[in-house]
Amino acid sequence: MQKYIYLLTIVVFMIFSGCNESIDTPNNKREVSLFTKTEIDSLLIVYDKHANNYSNLYKKALYGDKNALKSYSDLMLEINVLDNKLQYLINQNKIASNQLKKYMNLKKKFTQ
Repeated sequence: MQKYIYLLTIVVFMIFSGCNESIDTPNNKREVSLFTKTEIDSLLIVYDKHANNYSNLYKKALYGDKNALKSYSDLMLEINVLDNKLQYLINQNKIASNQLKKYMNLKKKFTQ
């Protein structure tokens, strides 16, 4: 049991340690610059679904469910990609204030 908690802690630390690092390749910048308001809303909807799945997977992974550990790891990688895209949009002032507020509220779900 302690091995799983230790492993889970390491995985979470490694994933979140890279959350603020963005990979700005020319293709990534071009891709993000094409986002419209509805596309950003779609990103936020996906982010919301991931936030809702996070708490269930976290609890299962914490208790040693091997399938949940894999799913949790995959989920955190997807969340990291979304975070990077949304952070880039925020830095470029391409995101509306209501979308920013929604994003910040969704991020809080990961710390509860």
